[in-house]
Amino acid sequence: MFGDYDDSEMEYDDMAAKERVKDCLERFKLLEHDESVYFSEEDIEILSNHFFFSGQHNNHVKIVDHGLILYPNK
Repeated sequence: MFGDYDDSEMEYDDMAAKERVKDCLERFKLLEHDESVYFSEEDIEILSNHFFFSGQHNNHVKIVDHGLILYPNK
């Protein structure tokens, strides 16, 4: 789930990548309201990187913890 991160993998200039982040953020908001939401391993990694690089450390910890619950062996 959290392999070696290469920031060139996330091209935020690409519209599709921005939409993917936006979709993940919308589902993260639902998760914060105790709604059942599915996140793939890639979704968790996208959110983790987004929160880390934007300085949202509380949300970063929340999504990493959630990822460890969903994918405990990763």
